[in-house]
This record gives sequence, C-alpha cells and structure tokens, in this order.
Amino acid sequence: MIELNENDIKGKKYQALINSANHKCDSVSLVFERGEDGYIHESIFQMVACDLIKNVSISLHPNTGTDFSDSELLYFKCGNNSKSMLLKAFSISEWNGQNFPEEMCFYSGDIVWLKYISHEHMLFITEESEMDIEFLNVHKIAFHYTM
Repeated sequence: MIELNENDIKGKKYQALINSANHKCDSVSLVFERGEDGYIHESIFQMVACDLIKNVSISLHPNTGTDFSDSELLYFKCGNNSKSMLLKAFSISEWNGQNFPEEMCFYSGDIVWLKYISHEHMLFITEESEMDIEFLNVHKIAFHYTM
C-alpha cells in the first residue's frame, strides 16, 4: 500500500489521478449526507444519478472506518459522468463533505484501489502495480510505502 500526499493532489495532478482511476476502475463511491429534501449535495448526485449502482445507509464506512450519521454510501459506475462530476473539484481535498461529498473510494471489481479518508487527510492506493508507480513518477506525484 502506498500513501499519497493529499496536498500534492491538485490541478493537473488531480486531473491525471481522476482520469487514471476512472479508466482503471469499475466504480467509485462517495458518502452523501441526507438533508430535509434529498442529499445535501443534490446537484452533484444528479450529475451521476443515472450511473448509480447501489446506495447503502451507513453509520460506519466499510473501507475507511469513518463514523457517519444520516448518510448514505453511494456507488456509481466509472465513466464519463463520474469523471465530469469528479473534475468539478480542483483538488482531492475538496471531497470533504463541505462543497462536495466525502470519503471517495475507487474499486476495481470488489477490490478498493484508491481510498481518501477526508477527515484524516489520508489518501492511499491500496493495491499498487508497477504501472501505478510509473504513473505516479511520470506525473511527479509524491508517495511513500506504508504498512
């Protein structure tokens, strides 16, 4: 597993990571907080609603361990809609529940490939390959190996 520097993932580096993840993975999940009239980030949800795979009411995120109340973990197919939605942000750190939903995870099949624990400011590629390392080096994205 490798950890990326959250503060390094912005602008062109963020765009490259999202493009790569969207190409490599089958699905992406985000935590949407419920409000009185739908989701707090309803406009973001509407951008990808047609690609919704499933939604799960959660109190604890299964991949990041974060506690939530009155929230749903939504899974979407990776594709043009998810890429457009994710590229509305300038950096990965914007996916923190304030302007955008939080706890972004990308999946290749049932395997978590990338997970962002926004409240802890931690970003990991959990199943890195030689191609992933080459990608990070080409795009000058700092990383280090972790347990």
